[in-house]
Amino acid sequence: RVLLDKKTSDAHDNPVLSIDADGHLYVFSAAHGTSRPSYVHRSIKPQDISEFEHLLTTNFSYPQPWFLPEHGFLLMHTRYIKGQRVLHAIASRDAQNWSEPLKLAHIEAGHYQVTQADGNRVGSAFNMHPQGQGLNWRTNLYYIESSDGGKTWTNVAGEPLELPLTDKKSPALVRDYQAEGRLCYMKCLRYSEEGHPIILYLTSGGYESGPANDPRTFTTAAWNGSEWEFREAMHGDNNYDFASLDVHPNGDWLLLG
Repeated sequence: RVLLDKKTSDAHDNPVLSIDADGHLYVFSAAHGTSRPSYVHRSIKPQDISEFEHLLTTNFSYPQPWFLPEHGFLLMHTRYIKGQRVLHAIASRDAQNWSEPLKLAHIEAGHYQVTQADGNRVGSAFNMHPQGQGLNWRTNLYYIESSDGGKTWTNVAGEPLELPLTDKKSPALVRDYQAEGRLCYMKCLRYSEEGHPIILYLTSGGYESGPANDPRTFTTAAWNGSEWEFREAMHGDNNYDFASLDVHPNGDWLLLG
């Protein structure tokens, strides 16, 4: 089934697939910046790819859609503003009528994020591009969450946040890696059986490849109910080495890298 041809070889335009409670398939087709539009399509029939309908033409990059049982869709994404990656969210119960974009964070030169749903809660863990150092630089670690479909947001301790976040010392700050001279590369966000967030990321000494910026360390930041606990898991040899964390029902963590 050919759904869309954006006539680009830019992999940033790759789509993301989601599904609602009735089994309808949703395709969120991204853009890279503002030079091309983004699209949302839905299958006419549940669990069937034979025919799709076009729901929305807009602009978003790095889409991470979550279907929440009580709220419908919450689309976590990035919008480029003057070349900077700014975190946003839009919400919809039917994927046709969407809320106005809510700007979540624009600290210094922007962010990369990883997100995850946990029931009706959605969390986002993200880093920061320091101002004036170029988008190759990324540091610091932040965490925010929402339990009402993206209307309001808090830090991990449940303290309400005033959006958008613009201060690098925000209450959402998990760890100040800029002060430690370390860069931070996001990998994934998971939740424990107790519902506590676990963030997996990699730290390094610089953005250039090669051993000069070793050690490149896969690290977890896990909330224990009162504070963040940091554990170093293993070393990589490139900032873009990837790993995924599985949290098993018995409490074991499995790191695949």
